[in-house]
Amino acid sequence: MAKAISDIRDILTAGMGQNKCRKCGCMRTLLISLDSSSAGERLDAVGLAHEIKDWLELLDEQEYSDLECEYCYPVEVTRILESEFPGFS
Repeated sequence: MAKAISDIRDILTAGMGQNKCRKCGCMRTLLISLDSSSAGERLDAVGLAHEIKDWLELLDEQEYSDLECEYCYPVEVTRILESEFPGFS
């Protein structure tokens, strides 16, 4: 699980470094979901919940719901979460 948390942190850090991601509904929806879900509670236990709250504050005003990017950071994080946290959706 430590690798999964590290991967999630790395992916979200990279995504939040992208202007387009900070304005996208995909990232906003994922971070809000993580902040309020049981997965969020588990992420808190490994120290990621504080970072999620920080990332939420860094989001720009949403300009689009989904750019349908070839590589979508939130989709990759969701894939890891579904694998490591059964029942996450």
